[in-house]
Amino acid sequence: MKKSLQTFLCFILAAAAASTIVLASHYYSRARKAEAALIKEVGRFTAERTVRLSQQERTYLKALSDRYGAAPKEEDVLRDAISLAARMNQEMNRTVPAEYSTAKTPWLPPPPKTLAGRDLADAKQSTFSPETGKLELPGDAALYQYSILNPTSTPVPMPILHSGIRWDDANAMMETSGIRAIADETDRAIAIWRFVSEHRYHTSPVTEGSEEHDSVKFFSCYGYGLCDDAAQAVAGLAKLCGLEARIWGLSGNIHVVPEIFASGRWILLDADFAVYFHKAGEPRTILGVEELGKDRAAVRNAVQCGKLPTFEPDYAGYFSDTAGNKPWPVQARSEHRIAAMLQAGERVVFSNFNWGEYFLGAYPTRVPRYFNGYFERTLTADAFTVPDGLEIRRNGESFTIANQSRRDKRAEAVIEYPFPIVGGKIISPTSAKFEFEDRVMQRKFRLETGREISFGNAVTQVAKQPTTSFTIFVVIPEGGMVKFDKPIRLISDFQFAELPLLRLKAGMNEFKIHSSDPATLAGLRGEIFWK
Repeated sequence: MKKSLQTFLCFILAAAAASTIVLASHYYSRARKAEAALIKEVGRFTAERTVRLSQQERTYLKALSDRYGAAPKEEDVLRDAISLAARMNQEMNRTVPAEYSTAKTPWLPPPPKTLAGRDLADAKQSTFSPETGKLELPGDAALYQYSILNPTSTPVPMPILHSGIRWDDANAMMETSGIRAIADETDRAIAIWRFVSEHRYHTSPVTEGSEEHDSVKFFSCYGYGLCDDAAQAVAGLAKLCGLEARIWGLSGNIHVVPEIFASGRWILLDADFAVYFHKAGEPRTILGVEELGKDRAAVRNAVQCGKLPTFEPDYAGYFSDTAGNKPWPVQARSEHRIAAMLQAGERVVFSNFNWGEYFLGAYPTRVPRYFNGYFERTLTADAFTVPDGLEIRRNGESFTIANQSRRDKRAEAVIEYPFPIVGGKIISPTSAKFEFEDRVMQRKFRLETGREISFGNAVTQVAKQPTTSFTIFVVIPEGGMVKFDKPIRLISDFQFAELPLLRLKAGMNEFKIHSSDPATLAGLRGEIFWK
């Protein structure tokens, strides 16, 4: 009897274990399928309308959400499934090396290295003056970080350090690149095509929407996209340089290309394949979409930016499908500006590497090329505003927030930056309860209680826009108080593209600098860390 009971119990335990494995495999498979459906989707969340989740899967999502610190909403479970799948994707991405091929993009510098964190351990350090436009590096630096510190007691504009092309303003970008000054329209159009080809690479965009169709965001924050994003970039820069542009969706939008009207004719300048075509024997007569549709053999007369693989077999056929070739709306904009105020004691850091933090966007796909930087500032008593019932008591650098009401109250500090904020942490001198609100997407998150708190899960969301403005809340319980013996440290990680990075080498490095208030440059201090 005893032996039979043992056998029965073993059978039950084995069955339970097998069921657990099967269910776990099933749920994992569902999450991966949701992610795959999302990656394949072009334009809208078709998966949202077709996939339905069972109660068991809702339970699994709840477990995932507990793991990643998100709170599923019952009315929008599938979107949460996609978001959580993206988190899983992001977690897995960090163990996969970046995709890069010198054969495909020989004009791009090597991709950045990925380190475990933002701190460059055991690095050498020196200072420089931002206003001189010079930075000396005593030795070769495989890894480096340079920063601009505001040691003054008043906010000052963040200066823009650049290697010749300003990346903070689209008009200035075209001015400093010299493209706008090119007199011949065809040469100007070719220069635009080459600029786009050399400052972007082909991978899934962040949103397939308005986010990356702003010129400054495209070139300074991201630097990647698909064919339609490259086409929008060409059209946007053409407009800034006084040229008319239009966009075509070829063969039912299988491929999207731009045309620029230059020297009296429409010319195709494909920055995605980094190629254009000319009339046989006439390299200055660049052909347009409709001309290529009438002469498939003309694709043999190709001019490429760098050495690319052979075209897709159907490339010439895209132009021949005149019934499927339709105008595509020009959505390019040049509204965004990279402009930030460095608060008292705040510094901004740019790294020639990344630590795996990037904006997931609408599609949870791995980003092979980007850099990370961060803003570091202190939140003093003056950084917070309080509602009725809360009182801030100051004592030098230390301060106390007291709650005299009968319910929990929140002191808030609003933070704004021009780059996509992709992670960060709050370092508090005392254990306190914090909350985070994404002011762009209007989402609020409860953070862990403690002294060092990450808010990465609150900003790496599947969304149409990244976090650029957020609020840090300190929650004060009813009738209670929280004392901070010194200011709270806030570190905000951001993502940026190739263009803003100063490429530094051993010896004296010269750079250019732009500031909306040059008089403030003398008060700033530059720092360089390298190893």
